Amino acid sequence: MDFTKSENSNTAILAGDSIARFITGGGLACTCVRQDIAPQSAVYGFECSDIYEYKPTLAKRLVRLVGTRSHVQARFIEDCPYGDFGIEIERNPRGSVYLGDIVHASLGLSVSIGVGMTGEPEMLDIGKAPHVLIAGTTGSGKSVLLNTIIAGLVYKNEPQACELVLIDPKRVEFDAWAGIPHLRCPIVQGSENAVQALESLADEMDSRYEKMSSMGVKTAAEAGMNRIVCVIDELADLMLVSKKSVENNIVRIAQLGRAAGIHLVVATQSPRAAVVTGLIRANMPCKIALTCNGVRESMIVLDHGGAEKLLGAGDALIRRPGSVGETRFQAAYTPAGDIEKLVSSVKANCQPVKHTVPLERRKGSVLRWILTGE
Repeated sequence: MDFTKSENSNTAILAGDSIARFITGGGLACTCVRQDIAPQSAVYGFECSDIYEYKPTLAKRLVRLVGTRSHVQARFIEDCPYGDFGIEIERNPRGSVYLGDIVHASLGLSVSIGVGMTGEPEMLDIGKAPHVLIAGTTGSGKSVLLNTIIAGLVYKNEPQACELVLIDPKRVEFDAWAGIPHLRCPIVQGSENAVQALESLADEMDSRYEKMSSMGVKTAAEAGMNRIVCVIDELADLMLVSKKSVENNIVRIAQLGRAAGIHLVVATQSPRAAVVTGLIRANMPCKIALTCNGVRESMIVLDHGGAEKLLGAGDALIRRPGSVGETRFQAAYTPAGDIEKLVSSVKANCQPVKHTVPLERRKGSVLRWILTGE
C-alpha cells in the first residue's frame, strides 16, 4: 500500500485518511485531523477515537509498518502539536523550492529563505535577529542558504540602505558576488585577511558609536547610517588561525552591533565546541541548523538533539530569538544563472556608497577596504 502517491492536496487528505484506516485496522482507532505537505516531507496528525485507548507502543509499531508498506522513511511524532500523535513521511522525490518563487515576500532586511511546513514562505528578519548562526554538515545546504540570504538582501535593498561584507576563507564560495555595488569592500578571501576584516568591522562599530554619541542619538538609523551585514562562510577556518581574536571580535560585534546597524551571519560545517564556543553561541540569538553529523553537534546549535535527523539538501530548523522551539523549513535554492542575472542587474542599476574617514584611521589594506570601500 502506498500512502503518499500524489502532491495534490485532495489526494493528501485521502492519504491521511488511508493511513488512519490502516492504523485503526491494526487495533488503534484514530482519525487524521491535519496534514501539512512540505517540500521535504508530509506531517500527519491523528486523534484517537478514545484517548484512553491510546497505546504509544502500538502506535510506534504501526508507524514503522506504514513506512515499510509505503517504502519511505516514516517517523513517529510523540509530542504532536495537533492530535494525540503524528507521523512524518519523507517525500520521494523531494519537492523543489527556488528563491525566484518566494523572493517577492522579502522586504528590507527581512528575506525569504525557504518554505515552511505549511507551504508559506519562511522569513528571516536579520534586523530583528540580529545575528545568525548557521551550522550543517557537508552537503546539508549551508552554502546554498548563504547565497539565498545574500540574494534576498541584494534584491530588495539599495547599497545606501544595506551593504555587505563577505568573508570567504575558502576563496571559492562568494566569487559570484564579486564587484556588486553592495559590497562595503572587495570579497575578503583567505583566513588571515578574514581575521583582519573582523577587527576592522569592530573598529567601524566603535566609530559609529562615537558618531552616534556626538549626535545624541542611540541607533545607526537615527544617525543616517546604513546597515552592514557581514556574512562569514566558514567559522572553523578563522578559529584555526586566531581563535582568541576571532572570538573576541565576533562576541563584541554580536553584543553591540545591533544599535550600530551591524549584523553577523556566521556559518560553519563544524559545529563543535572548539569552533562554536559557548560565548559565540550565547551571543547569536538566531540559530539555523541543517543536517548535523550527530546529537552532539545538534546540541551545540540547538541545545538539544534533532538536527541529526534532518533529511539534508536544505532541510532545516530555525530558532528565532525569544521563541521556545524551532520551525522547520526547506531552504530555497538559487541557481547560478539567477545569481548572474541579479548581479548584472544591480551592477547596471545601483551605485556604491562613497565613504570618507580620517587618514589616521586607515591602518592597513583590509581596514581601508572596510572603512572607505576603496
